[in-house]
Amino acid sequence: MFRSDLKALLVLEDAVILFGDLNSKSTSWNCNYSNRNGRKMVVLAEDLHFNIVTPLTPIHYLSNDNHRPDILDIALMKGVSLKLGCIETLQCLDSDYRPVFMRLDFLAEDCPPLKNTITNW
Repeated sequence: MFRSDLKALLVLEDAVILFGDLNSKSTSWNCNYSNRNGRKMVVLAEDLHFNIVTPLTPIHYLSNDNHRPDILDIALMKGVSLKLGCIETLQCLDSDYRPVFMRLDFLAEDCPPLKNTITNW
């Protein structure tokens, strides 16, 4: 997917979820290294105000011991009025590429808003 395609989708006033292997790697979302597309994606996320969501565990396990397991699939979310219930790598298949499960839940109107707390030890 080209940068211009991403921009066209993410500037819409509608809710957008893009999920899959976008050939973007960044240590910002726990990849082993950052590539050019990943660095561009980080800048684009800041410019267009969308979230990049990834599972916490690797998706891709190569049989070659010289390569570390890594995260390939990412989700780009903007304007979604659902909360992310979970995003996780499923360990149920005997394959080098594990499927990813993402669950979205309804927002509860009576829940207090989430607050980010930064603790300076």
